[in-house]
Amino acid sequence: MVKKIYDYINDRGEHAVFDTIEAPKVEFSSILETFKDSLAQEQDVTKRFYNLSELAHKDKDYATISFLNWFLDEQVEEESTFETHIDYLTRIGDDCNTLYLYEKELASRSFNEE
Repeated sequence: MVKKIYDYINDRGEHAVFDTIEAPKVEFSSILETFKDSLAQEQDVTKRFYNLSELAHKDKDYATISFLNWFLDEQVEEESTFETHIDYLTRIGDDCNTLYLYEKELASRSFNEE
């Protein structure tokens, strides 16, 4: 995702510069907490893309609006995925057997990167 942004900025004749970001939290008390924190992070990313989109609209920068729409669509998908996991994990609760089956199902999935 970062490369896509980097390439876009440079293709528009600008020089892309990225600051260091704070390391994410890596210790959690439960798998549910992991997914809830991840959802919050995705929601923050979505908010940032909304802010960029708002600026592009104000500047009538239609190319950037189009470019950002791809990211906004991706964010809808990401947030939905985390919300689904949170829903399942909330219903599973402390049932270790069901959690094992859910983890097994997740491990069997394949993912394609764009």
